Amino acid sequence: MGRHEAKGIQLIVKKISNILNPNKDLIGLQTRLRDMQYGGGGMITVPPSSHEDLKHLKIPLHEIIRATNNFSKDNIIAKGGFGIVYRGESEKLGKVAVKKLDRRHNQGDREFMMEIALLSAYKHENLVSLVGYCDQDEHKILVLKYEMNGSLDKHIPSKDLTWIQRLRICLDAANGLKYLHEGVGVQHRILHRDVKSYNLLLDETWKAKISDLGLSRLALANVPYSVIVFSTVCGTMGYIDPRYQADKTYTQKSDVYSFGVVLFEVLCSKLVDGEGLHFTAQLAQTDDRFRRFRTEPYTHLKETHT
Repeated sequence: MGRHEAKGIQLIVKKISNILNPNKDLIGLQTRLRDMQYGGGGMITVPPSSHEDLKHLKIPLHEIIRATNNFSKDNIIAKGGFGIVYRGESEKLGKVAVKKLDRRHNQGDREFMMEIALLSAYKHENLVSLVGYCDQDEHKILVLKYEMNGSLDKHIPSKDLTWIQRLRICLDAANGLKYLHEGVGVQHRILHRDVKSYNLLLDETWKAKISDLGLSRLALANVPYSVIVFSTVCGTMGYIDPRYQADKTYTQKSDVYSFGVVLFEVLCSKLVDGEGLHFTAQLAQTDDRFRRFRTEPYTHLKETHT
């Protein structure tokens, strides 16, 4: 690795650290939000998004059917806890990703409306863009801007993704997460609750964008760290903050923990196995999956920027 690349990597890593670890004191204030309304309960609510407010975003079902070739299997680009994502294209919609909710996967009206409300209210270059939605004939569908390079998890094992590209993707994701935590308003912040490489989408220039805000909640922002107490734990095994899993309290630090797991994946070119193991310093030092990264750093990745 050349001196120029090494210096660039050092600057990017430092910037990511500064974004996600601001020098703030922890205030021991816990906000107990027991009845999980769209905004998380209590007095914190998503900005008003009635059906009338969102009327301009409604897309007729027949347009989506036409764009996806009647939800053809050939158009499937992803499957997840929400259902299936299809690639779609039409003269009116352009190139889109069509996210069709499947109620069998334990997601319902709350997650559907949460994602519509947040993506219609907040815009950022590192946040996925909402094109519209369909709520017709028992179909609940989100239509999002199509990101050509798909989700990050598909590229993590690839040797063709350079160090600079990987770290810039991480920097993009960190900026998106900072926006959710600090940039959406004076009174509230958004806690994502399911940060993982699968939920980071990459456009044609490899710019990363945070997606899948269905599990997100709003929390107080007039303190450095907001704490929400949930009755159940949500998220993806391997990425979940152990403290959240133990006592069901969630803060923006829990999002940062999950993002830290993504950093491990990106730097080690290996995905979480989903077996519930938590990434710790001890695991990084002893687990065979990271031995090559410790003993032969940088050699498994391209060094040049493309």
